[in-house]
Amino acid sequence: MDSSTMEKLVEVVSQNPRGVMMWNDEIRAWFKSFTQYDSDNIDKWLKIFNRSRIVVDRIGRGTTQLDSPHINVIGTTQPEVLNRLVNDDFKESGLIDRILFAEVKTQLKYTDSDVDPEILRDWRRTIELLIALSDGKTDPIYIYLSAEAKNKFTIWKNEQNEILNKDEDKRLLVGKWDNYIYRFALALHCLENLQMSINNEISGDTFDKAINLTTYFQDQFYSFFGDKDNYVVRKMSELKKKIYNALPGEFFTGDAVIIAQENGMPERTVKRWLNEKSYFKRMRQGEYQKLIEL
Repeated sequence: MDSSTMEKLVEVVSQNPRGVMMWNDEIRAWFKSFTQYDSDNIDKWLKIFNRSRIVVDRIGRGTTQLDSPHINVIGTTQPEVLNRLVNDDFKESGLIDRILFAEVKTQLKYTDSDVDPEILRDWRRTIELLIALSDGKTDPIYIYLSAEAKNKFTIWKNEQNEILNKDEDKRLLVGKWDNYIYRFALALHCLENLQMSINNEISGDTFDKAINLTTYFQDQFYSFFGDKDNYVVRKMSELKKKIYNALPGEFFTGDAVIIAQENGMPERTVKRWLNEKSYFKRMRQGEYQKLIEL
């Protein structure tokens, strides 16, 4: 399903106990839903992440309660749009910590070829086997970390603490990596044991793969949010970087126009750029200060 109100979403999930997936071609619709209809939507999504009980009252339809909601949200957007969507409310609530980010840095070569039918069959078979793991079972299946996996987690956790203690930006933005590393380990464990009887121990090798996945998403997350200057630097063109480096720490509009024109940037373009508060602070009429270091 695509984006929806929380009331409708809860109704759909109540009818699909295995959970649902929300696909948003533009993830901005999902972000905007937090401020529509119900100001408590962010709190509900935090509970959904933890699979905690949520209750929704629907006018004329009574109350719907989900004891252990399972909802996956997938969507795409441009980095520039994401920067506008992620406001302080999302950061302070911890919601942004619960999202896995992945940026496509290199565009793939276009092809009009169809996906190999054999790959599609294998994928379908994998999903069917995953679903079959719980078929006919009413009691939960408990999966544990092996002694080797526990040791790897301890080492990883201590390394994380050491990094966060040294880096204030990362400590303030720390994601829910403990939650995700366990979830990755569990998902990989299930995939590796599709054809076997129930195996209750996650191996050290499987946990290594979970660490690698977690590290990848950590790098993606910190690429966007771990450094307050990182995003605005990444979106600058090489021409803007060259001009920005040539500007002194404080300068007048005329200075910027001269440097820009020497490098091939029109006057109207550089004047418009001076209004971007991520890069420049207006000290007084016609005088500016640079805000970041390249």
